Amino acid sequence: MSGIAGILRFDAATPDPARLEAMLCAMHHRGPQGRRVESFGPCTLGATHLSIIDAKAADQPLSIDAIGEQSHDGRCATLGPLHITFNGEIYNHRDLRSKLEKRGHRFRSTHSDTEMLLHGYRQWGTKLPRHIQGMFAFAIWDQQHGQLFLCRDRPGVKPLFFMRTARSVAFASLAGALMRGLEPGQAIDVDSDALLTFLRYGYTFGQSLSAGIEALPPAHWMTIDAKGGVVQERYWQPPPISRTSTALGAVESLREVLTEAVRLGGESDVPMGCFLSGGLNSSVIAALAQEQLSLRGGGKLQTFSVAMPDLAYDESQHARMVASHIGAEHHAIDATPGRAF
Repeated sequence: MSGIAGILRFDAATPDPARLEAMLCAMHHRGPQGRRVESFGPCTLGATHLSIIDAKAADQPLSIDAIGEQSHDGRCATLGPLHITFNGEIYNHRDLRSKLEKRGHRFRSTHSDTEMLLHGYRQWGTKLPRHIQGMFAFAIWDQQHGQLFLCRDRPGVKPLFFMRTARSVAFASLAGALMRGLEPGQAIDVDSDALLTFLRYGYTFGQSLSAGIEALPPAHWMTIDAKGGVVQERYWQPPPISRTSTALGAVESLREVLTEAVRLGGESDVPMGCFLSGGLNSSVIAALAQEQLSLRGGGKLQTFSVAMPDLAYDESQHARMVASHIGAEHHAIDATPGRAF
């Protein structure tokens, strides 16, 4: 879990780095290993960093340089530099790296999924999201074409908010971070329609309570050019439910899909843990994760739950029973008013 942020100005001026610093400070808890801000002309990118894969090579924002490329007809073209700030994990990055290397791409890192995204964008452009699997939100500044590319994962696990004005567009992992990096003289009002929806249903259905702040929908990408022109497109939708599957076949298919998802999501260069409430969803995921760890000789899965002081809301006993059953090492954290965070 990292935090990303950025600003693109439409007047070609360089954004004030102090605005980015304020936005990143609001997301320090998402990336306590450090933060960095870099400016690339009218676009400034920043990130608070938490390493999961290839920690030494994944400092962000990350860039790849301009290169010269010869086409099949003998003409030479220059591909401009690309810059990225990225939150998440790409599960199939190794397979995609192999495909890109066969097409002539040269990587500096050994297995950075962040660097793979840059080369993937250079190869496939806005079709990149069709190739990647994972949980992610990222922004790529295409310096040659003066275009900012924002993208969010299929189910919307990773958040990505943006706010447009006549002078700029800003984006961040948290809406609160955008409110910390407002333009001089800019103010945020409450969206009365969203507030009314929340009071009626207890949920805003994707609307922000802050007027002017929007969320990029799941399974969508967006491009914003240096003059403020916007294109938004959905790149994926769930497949239709089969009406011919038998009950037994559906169970086997579900297990296969869940096992593959847990296997892909379990790649990490740091110790792996799992939240375990004792309910059905987390128990199934923890059981499959322990199974995958055992197959790789990785020992016990570290599971975590929160013990509530009110027994009516406490599920920690169920979590301990599941952890014992699957052979995981369990940790319960007591939730008390003094330890709230």
